[in-house]
Amino acid sequence: MFKWSMRLLSTAVVVLVLWWAVRPKRAGTPGIPAAPTQPASQDLSCGNKLIDGEGVGELRIGMSIDSLGKYCHVMRDTIQPGPEGTTERRVTVAFPPALVDAEIVEGRVWRIDIKSPAFRTADSLGVGSSVRDVLRRDEADGAAGEGAFYLISLKHCGLSYRLSGGIPAGAIRRWDSTVLSGLPASTQVTQVLVTGCPSFRRREPAKAR
Repeated sequence: MFKWSMRLLSTAVVVLVLWWAVRPKRAGTPGIPAAPTQPASQDLSCGNKLIDGEGVGELRIGMSIDSLGKYCHVMRDTIQPGPEGTTERRVTVAFPPALVDAEIVEGRVWRIDIKSPAFRTADSLGVGSSVRDVLRRDEADGAAGEGAFYLISLKHCGLSYRLSGGIPAGAIRRWDSTVLSGLPASTQVTQVLVTGCPSFRRREPAKAR
């Protein structure tokens, strides 16, 4: 009987030792190294929120969708209805905590739509700016398109500002700064569009005399 009890005791000790050796190790237990953590993810903040005629931050007109994914966090990539029965590919890009939409054509960024006041030009213009602000800090012409009215920047090639209030009433005419100054003071920028400056419109800086 004594020998049988000793054998049971020995078996129990062996089982306990084996369990101790193979038990799951918890991170932070003294004497046991913590499980290796995943490497920190790449910073995909997409740069600053400064708007220019070629883009905003790291999001640039003409860049490929693959390049975009290396610098920015693309939250959504979808095909949706476009104007006049067409479809268009659009991506939503994170600029924490704000968002920007971009239209993709043939795998490249074709147009950038900015609807958040978090983004500004070097002149501090953006969504929420009044028409007076734009005319005071920028040179612009008016133009109607896609059922809306825009100020086309002449100072920053590739930028346009969509205004609230719709298309002004009246005969079609050239909306120069003199006519635009007559728009209601409550008119504001509701969207900034970045389309890039065509090469034939790019001018070299004037040389100092």
